[in-house]
Formats: sequence, C-alpha cells, structure tokens
Amino acid sequence: SEIWKIYYKIDGVLYEGCWNKCVNFQINEINGYGEGWHRIEYWAVDFAGNEEIPHHKGRYYLDTEGPDIVLNFGGIWENDVAPLITNETTIILNAVDYGCGVKDIYYRIDDGEWQKYEKPFGISKKGMHTIYYYARDLLDNTGTLHSKTIQVGNGEPITSCFVMPEKPTGNNGWYTCPVTIMLSSKDEGSGVDYTMYKIDNGAWKRYVKPFIINNDGTHVIQYYSVDKVGNKEEIKERKIRMDMYGPEIIISKPLSYLYIFNKAIIPLPGDKPLIIGKITIEATIKDITLSGVESTKLYVDNNIKTSSGDKVAYTLNERLFGNHVIKIIAYDVAGNEEVKEIKMTIYNA
Repeated sequence: SEIWKIYYKIDGVLYEGCWNKCVNFQINEINGYGEGWHRIEYWAVDFAGNEEIPHHKGRYYLDTEGPDIVLNFGGIWENDVAPLITNETTIILNAVDYGCGVKDIYYRIDDGEWQKYEKPFGISKKGMHTIYYYARDLLDNTGTLHSKTIQVGNGEPITSCFVMPEKPTGNNGWYTCPVTIMLSSKDEGSGVDYTMYKIDNGAWKRYVKPFIINNDGTHVIQYYSVDKVGNKEEIKERKIRMDMYGPEIIISKPLSYLYIFNKAIIPLPGDKPLIIGKITIEATIKDITLSGVESTKLYVDNNIKTSSGDKVAYTLNERLFGNHVIKIIAYDVAGNEEVKEIKMTIYNA
C-alpha cells in the first residue's frame, strides 16, 4: 500500500502521525522532558492495517545540566570560617557528570584570568583569596559557578578549636549547658612548640588540657600556637553564647489579697488570693542573661488565654466559682523556660 502512517511512543505514551507524513519530534525541557533516560519506540502502519514488525526501539539520555564540581584540599588545612591552608597545600577540583561526561574544568583566583584546570594547584601569596570554578560537559552544558574564600598562611602552625557538645544545645545558637573547649595544633615543618589561649579579658594561659566554660553570657576564646622555630600563628577566636537559666517571672497581680472588682482591699495570710468579680493578671518577664525573652504564655486551668512578650496584662472576666490556677510559662531566646503558678479562689458571675 502506498498509504501509510507512523506511530511512536515516548516513555510509553502513544503518539500518532498523519497519513503519508514524516514525524519529527524533540525530547527536551521545553516539551516537558527532564534530564535522564527516555524510551523511544516507533513503527509504520499501512492503510490496510498492516503493522511493521518488529517495532524500532531505543533509549536516549537527555543531558541538560552541567557537571557537579567539588573543591578539596591536599595536605594541611583547617576548616574554619574561611578554610585556612598553607602555601604548600594543594587545591583539588573534581567534577562528575551523570550524562555525557565531563569535558573540562575552569578556575580563576581572585580577579585573575580564567585557567583550564589540569592538575592540583597551590597559592603562595599569604592572605585571603577567592577561588571561582565551574565545569562543562561534552555537550557544552555549563555547571553552576562556585566560589570559595580561603586564607593562606605562611608556614606557621594551624590550631583548631573543637567544642563539646559540637552544636549548640539550645535555640538560635545558644548553649544551655557547660561547654568543653579542646585545642589541637599541627605544624608540618619544625612542629608545634606550644599553644596559648585566653577567655574574654582574662590573662593568656598555656594550653595543657581541655577546659570548661560554665557561666552565662557571650564568651570569646582567643588562641594561637608557636612552632619550634618561632613562627607564630595569627590569633584566632571562637565565640560561645551560653544561657543555662530560664527567665524570671515577676507577678504583680494578683498577690495574696482580697480583690473586689479588680481592686486590692486587704492583704491575706498565705499566698492564695481571694477574688470577687473580674481580675487583671499582670506580670513582668526578665531574662538575667543576654539571650532575652522570646515569648510568654498565660494559662488558666491549663487553658491558654494569651501569648505575649516580656509583659503580661490580661483581664480575666469569665464565669468562675471556686478554686482555679493561674500559670505563666516564659521562654527565652535560648529555649529555656520558667513556670510560675498562683492558686486562687474566685467568684465571678
């Protein structure tokens, strides 16, 4: 038959061409196909319904993304805020492409010229530097442009500061327990002679063993090492923010008084107020350390009534008879909490 039609499938979805017309299609992101393997199957059928057997089949990889690239170091280095390396440390770039493969890698240092990466390289000039780098695949897809800022030393020792627990135990970068500080030094030349440290405005001390910080506040640990030929490391520092105690809750109303319609009439023995009519609950929240008050919640008989910051002012004017409990829970920024309760007898119709 001279009349024919082409049928085809892409990833199992059937498509139908027109009579006596060639079929053209593209597998790309514009047509909704993502990176990865795709299956193609196609065959012809004549006007009498005779189908081409066997069908043509193939698998094709759609490669639309550039390679992933990672920067590593060879030799001595420290993972500080900016990685600290020596002028002997090598910089290694590794790229991987899950499609057609890596074609080449390019990098530049600071505002220098782009260079094709051939082998690990070093930086001899002391100071802060930024390395920019990216990779291309065999289809010239370009990967993400990365950058990393590093600090190059000059042969002096490198001291690392380790903290236990490794991560803050509270919220927002605050520790809520004592912290142990450990200093570790290394020098590939003459070797480390000694390490010095100080806490806040204290005196410099020779480091002998791990030490503990266990008082609230923001603390700065400064430290450096000296090698056996007198090369002194630049002073580095680590900040530790510590808040181990919850906020202070000061309830100013109700106190141990007889209250009639929100007015204190006479003091009562003990610590249980007697209230007739409505009452305004008032409290002030203070945090004795630096993290500050995060939030405060007021409950009456475990039912939340209001949320606030460092002050509570809530008028309780509900139908209540008999004994009830006011509870205030205050949270600081570090995640500590403090609870204060007042038992009261109230008659409010």
